[in-house]
Amino acid sequence: MTRIPEGDKYSAIIVAAGSGSRFGGYKQLLKIGGRNIVEIVLDRFSKCGASELVLVTKKELFPHFEYLRDLFDIPIKIVEGGQRRGDSVFNGVKAAAYDNVLIHDAARPFLSCTLIQRVLGALKKYNAVIPVVPVRDTVVKVKDEMAVSRVDREDLRSVQTPQGFKRNVLLYAFELAREKKLYFTDESTMLIDTLGLFSRIVDGEHSNLKITYREDLEMFRYSMTAMGYDIHRLKEGGLLKVGGVVVKEGISPVAYSDGDVVLHALIDALLAIKGKDDIGTLFPDTDDQWKDADSGELLLKVMEYVGEINILKVDITCILEKIKLSPFKDKIKKSIATYLGIPEENVSFKARTKEGIGEVGKGKAIEAFCLVTYSI
Repeated sequence: MTRIPEGDKYSAIIVAAGSGSRFGGYKQLLKIGGRNIVEIVLDRFSKCGASELVLVTKKELFPHFEYLRDLFDIPIKIVEGGQRRGDSVFNGVKAAAYDNVLIHDAARPFLSCTLIQRVLGALKKYNAVIPVVPVRDTVVKVKDEMAVSRVDREDLRSVQTPQGFKRNVLLYAFELAREKKLYFTDESTMLIDTLGLFSRIVDGEHSNLKITYREDLEMFRYSMTAMGYDIHRLKEGGLLKVGGVVVKEGISPVAYSDGDVVLHALIDALLAIKGKDDIGTLFPDTDDQWKDADSGELLLKVMEYVGEINILKVDITCILEKIKLSPFKDKIKKSIATYLGIPEENVSFKARTKEGIGEVGKGKAIEAFCLVTYSI
């Protein structure tokens, strides 16, 4: 196991001590895809560099989670929660062993390692960090069951977890709050009112949804995944495009269109959602109108062809030797998000090599895999 520098170690505190009154039962015992929701969250933090896991839950639920102790290679502590969320967080922070603590609601099972690292990165400079997302809906003030005015969304953000804190700072704020008999449902608010300390914000993820009501499960219950794949040999001359972005001049794919393997793999995944044929069938090389066609335009045609799709996540891996794609990563993600009309944070792009294996490894070809997660 890779040794983690002491300053980068952190405790992941998973809060799962609620009564589930709005949900209609214990969310902690909920299973998604056959796995307990708490297990999903702990597994994510375990794979994303946590040094220990602190699960805060109800005493009567301890037997349901004892099996978790054998699942992970890092220490796991199961701590009794309190009557209110703040009490539960306090118990978890006291039990934490490291200076950096990340507090996360178990009801948000689909956070990413990217989000965790974003919070940790800011925590190196600040005492408190919270992830936020822009408010998408129009917000109004209500009085006597009437919408009386609109609230400007420009300065509004929805707060998510995980939230990162320096342990000693958070414990001091808890002590002051308890002395003054103040109660807070949010730790960042407590820091403002007790210490005058403002939290640094970082970008959250719209896919980091919280399960509050039972109907929230519908989005996850009917989510599915489709896969697409493409490969092209390479030749001298022309332009090499990846995800709609030109990454190299003087080399290009051997293809009837512009040969953008990433967009072609994405197209095949979208076609698979509707049970349609692949890109070669839809845009055959026997039809002159597709010769040297721009793959971005083909993608837009396919989106019209398959109709409305609620895309939750796009995960792409492109394999290419000798030419580095990492400098273009952000541009590629933005390009794909723009084509699909989804938030950029919902697009994952990874560049890999084959270390000399096969035609791709010899630099003679480029290939791409694409997974599209969607709901219906």
